[in-house]
Amino acid sequence: MIIMRKIYLLLLVALFSLTSTISNAQTTVWFQVSYGSLAISNATVVVGTDTATYDASKKQYELSLPSAIAYNYTISAPGYLDATGTIKVPDGDNVHYVTLIPTYDVGFVVDNGMMAIAGATIEITGYTMREEIMGEMHFDLPEGVVTYTASAPGYATKTDTLTIT
Repeated sequence: MIIMRKIYLLLLVALFSLTSTISNAQTTVWFQVSYGSLAISNATVVVGTDTATYDASKKQYELSLPSAIAYNYTISAPGYLDATGTIKVPDGDNVHYVTLIPTYDVGFVVDNGMMAIAGATIEITGYTMREEIMGEMHFDLPEGVVTYTASAPGYATKTDTLTIT
């Protein structure tokens, strides 16, 4: 009986050690961030709470993460829409390819035919105005068709579309 208890305790200790080793395993994960064939080297790649570092020789971002966990990621770079997603580490292939979509600086001026109207606004669903300079409202918008709404106190609201190419 005492021998069986010792064997049982030894097995528990061995199982605990194995479990501790497995849960601390780290996996290297890479992100290749691009637009077409252009590697984007000035992106910020955040996975969970960790930020990846860029390896210029490999043209990819790299970080080590604990295995067997799913992580949310966000990739942002000036002049591009943010990319988000989820990865599971490891997932068989630890290189993740992400293509960013470029944006264009689009400025709007709401005027009465002679001058900009004070207090005017432009709304585009899903996008936030980046800045306003002397009555011109700037947005970072992707290529395609967007619907916008212009409004100003004392004027009729107007909704229209704009094609960005």
